[in-house]
Amino acid sequence: MVMGKKRRIIGAICLDLAISTLFIWNIFVNPLAHNLDLSLSEVNYIFAFGLAFFSMGAIIGGYATDFISPSFLALISGIGMVGGLWLAAIAPSFIWVVIGFGLLHGSATGLGYATAVHEAGIINHGLALALVVSAYGVGSVLLAQPISWLIAVSSYHIAFAALGVFSAAVCGLAVFLLPKQVILGDQAPMSRKKPEDVSHLAGLLLLLWLMFGLGSAPGLITFALAGALTGGASSSSVIAVNFGNLSGRILAGILSNRLGASCVLHGNCALLVAACGMLVFAESRWVADISLLMIGLQYGALSTLLPLLLRKGVPVTVFGRCFGIVFSAWGVCGLIAPVVASMLLGFGGISWVILIMIACIILSWLAWVTSQYKYSQ
Repeated sequence: MVMGKKRRIIGAICLDLAISTLFIWNIFVNPLAHNLDLSLSEVNYIFAFGLAFFSMGAIIGGYATDFISPSFLALISGIGMVGGLWLAAIAPSFIWVVIGFGLLHGSATGLGYATAVHEAGIINHGLALALVVSAYGVGSVLLAQPISWLIAVSSYHIAFAALGVFSAAVCGLAVFLLPKQVILGDQAPMSRKKPEDVSHLAGLLLLLWLMFGLGSAPGLITFALAGALTGGASSSSVIAVNFGNLSGRILAGILSNRLGASCVLHGNCALLVAACGMLVFAESRWVADISLLMIGLQYGALSTLLPLLLRKGVPVTVFGRCFGIVFSAWGVCGLIAPVVASMLLGFGGISWVILIMIACIILSWLAWVTSQYKYSQ
């Protein structure tokens, strides 16, 4: 990649790094519950709002990236993240934390994610895209311990404010590094008042929406029920699925450069089926944890594969808008899949949850194959 592309990738990584401030939410649950006199379930509504607005921000951001410069979008995203975190820091009540962390911060991180993926997707290099979509996971790991320590020695108010300073720094760097105009691949800077119409792509986008949503469902279920799927609460189960998520993103980028994204997707679906089979017959904790690691790999890989597959199927001039539309499947499945899985767990046990996970990945694979059969040149 030429230096200009490397600069854009580094800027996108910085922007995605800022998004990690949303995904270390668990650190704040107990302090907020104690200080605001709330139950743990009430506090977790804040994160639910954050995820909902993250999804909305990604949809709107996807639309905007086709005709608004990434530098300006990074600036707006940074202002929203910093404002939301600082509002949460001084919030006197539950509703103000919802507005600050959930609405402002959630939507700003979604906008930032869409902007970062758009930059990496336009460049269309597997490893570069993998590094971008992995940055928030790395950031979550790096930030977790310092922020936990800060809460312990001071308060969650100071911790929220410190995250705001961190967001300001990395988003500011992203604003500096990202282009001031919309640049599509190797083309010259473009200026358009609005993106092109994508109605003629409706069928393809629906199939990709189903592929991504159904393909993400097993991972989303596992994140919510990792302990239950291995016979009880276990820190090793949580570590396994999260390590798999991060590793899958990088591996998918490397393998896509060598084998092609479509080939990797087929293998990724087979990996999930194999993982579910192992989970059914697992008789020891380490075997169960390996299966969760494999599920995490599948989920993480899909996050890298989606932009690469979409980039090949839609015109570069509407890539951002199409990504936002397809990414909305993650928000829908993130709300529905864990709830349905929890109900099935109570009704018929782990075997029913595994069965629905296998059904989701088979349907996801069929949606992808159908899209290729109907729309490939």
